[in-house]
Amino acid sequence: MRRDEVLDMLELAPRWRRNQPQRRVWHVLELVGADGDRGWLLADGEPAGDAARLLDNVLLAFGLVRGQAQLLDADALEPIMQAHPSGWLWCAGTRPSQIVTHDRKLLLSPSLQDMLTDDGCKARLWHDWCAAFLPA
Repeated sequence: MRRDEVLDMLELAPRWRRNQPQRRVWHVLELVGADGDRGWLLADGEPAGDAARLLDNVLLAFGLVRGQAQLLDADALEPIMQAHPSGWLWCAGTRPSQIVTHDRKLLLSPSLQDMLTDDGCKARLWHDWCAAFLPA
């Protein structure tokens, strides 16, 4: 461990260092559609329990298959997204203020946990998905 890291852990680092804003890290799940299109789900944490089961049901309904899951910040996500310029982004319960979306499709929804308690959230997600990805 570096000296600075030890000082941070012991809360002995200078005040100006402790008060610096932290980089936002998301649970990023790569999603692949039947047509090979890639997208990414950004969430504040890995879905567990009923939220994980709801995610499985949503992915099944949308015809998506799980890919790799990672914890990433905006700097790490950017090159992945650039490698797939036609990819899309689904932000569940989070706002991608630090991410350059490169004019890709962006789907904003409540968190999966919120969808468990509000059926209207699931209906809005379905409506937004159909409007964004299905031909008119």
